[in-house]
Amino acid sequence: MRKQIPGILIALVIFLASSCVSYEPDPINVAATARSFEEATPERALQSTAKELDLSDGVSVFEARLIALAQNPELLAMRKKIGIAEAQLVSAGIIPNPTFGIVWKNNTARNTGPNYEVEIIQSVGSLFNRGISQERAQAGLDNVRAQLAHQEWALLKEVEAAYFEVLYRRTALDLASQAVTLFKRVEEVAKKRVQAGDATKLDENLARIERNNARKDKTVAKADLVVAKQQLSRLLGLSPTYAVKIKDHVLESGTTLTDMATLQAYSLKHRMDLAGMLEDYEAAEKALQLAIRRQYPDFQIGPTYERESDGADLTGFGIELELPIFNQSQGEIGKRAAERAQLKSKITAHILGIQTEVAAAFTKYQANQELVKLFTDEVIPSLDESLMLLDKSLKAGEIDVLLVITSQEKVLRAWSSHVEAQRDLIKSRLKLEQAVGGDLERIHDDTPEQSKGE
Repeated sequence: MRKQIPGILIALVIFLASSCVSYEPDPINVAATARSFEEATPERALQSTAKELDLSDGVSVFEARLIALAQNPELLAMRKKIGIAEAQLVSAGIIPNPTFGIVWKNNTARNTGPNYEVEIIQSVGSLFNRGISQERAQAGLDNVRAQLAHQEWALLKEVEAAYFEVLYRRTALDLASQAVTLFKRVEEVAKKRVQAGDATKLDENLARIERNNARKDKTVAKADLVVAKQQLSRLLGLSPTYAVKIKDHVLESGTTLTDMATLQAYSLKHRMDLAGMLEDYEAAEKALQLAIRRQYPDFQIGPTYERESDGADLTGFGIELELPIFNQSQGEIGKRAAERAQLKSKITAHILGIQTEVAAAFTKYQANQELVKLFTDEVIPSLDESLMLLDKSLKAGEIDVLLVITSQEKVLRAWSSHVEAQRDLIKSRLKLEQAVGGDLERIHDDTPEQSKGE
């Protein structure tokens, strides 16, 4: 038996070493990472989602959402946290390893040879805490999943906002180009009038100044459109140099809303950031339960074997018990209780913040709806007619150049304000949907008729 002990130890070490994981380095190459964005395309992103969509005529809002969900770098990084939380759940369910010990003793007074003791000790108290540890880790995993869902929803709203920002900037560029054309025509008419003696050089100079101002505004509008496309590309996980082609989309006039109280109630059920905080609170509850259980002493049990120097073999059963004389987990219990109380206060404040956020977004959206309706019903119908009358009067010589310049500025400013109002309406809708945690159309469709009328 004495000769077998070293062999058993060697075999045990080899077995344990064979089940270990080896380290594999994973260095970061900044240049290669930057180049990878040059190779990213919307088509490749949609291939990873198993969606067969035609992008030849441009990317729609729906397709942009799919692309962002497939390859937005920040979202991909957030998804890695799922693996971390899952590993923590696995760790919480693993039974603690037993402890193996061997002691050689040599009696120097007698030359009878050494004796040794062998023991295997298993912690028992940790086995009773295993269930709560798993529940705590599961709550942590659910919290990460809720955070991921919240980030995905926020990303979708951000993508929509960036998409419509490109549309707005493109429309603004069209208006700027139209202004250049109009003021060029005014300048040409002013030149002809100066030559005919019907206008002064001042009229021609004013027309030229307005045309140059319009050209300056067009240059700025071009740059704003490029920046808006770059922002959309970033959200889609594409290089800023990638030319994103988007489909035409009519800027909306608004969505029918239910009452604010219904939206607030909906938000408390569907805001995933709140759901994540509630899961975090559940984890804090389990952490406090673990701390309370750990105030009781842990003990270890296991078999023992001893061979004495005279060759006698002794077997038995051992137990080791911690004496909680000084440390009864007072600090840990106090810390976990304070963390739970703090988290409860944070959730209370967050609930109030959600209700306030919904109320503010609701008010802003209603105001933008009224503004767009005002432009659509009263302002816009007269703009086209005003431009036509101005052009006709200018050609007929019935109106002076300065009045034409002033009138065209007002008309173009009104068109620009209308487009801005549509952009603000879309942004306020997206802000409200982000605050509520759902699409307004879906909320409106899911609301019972009775609650709509209350």
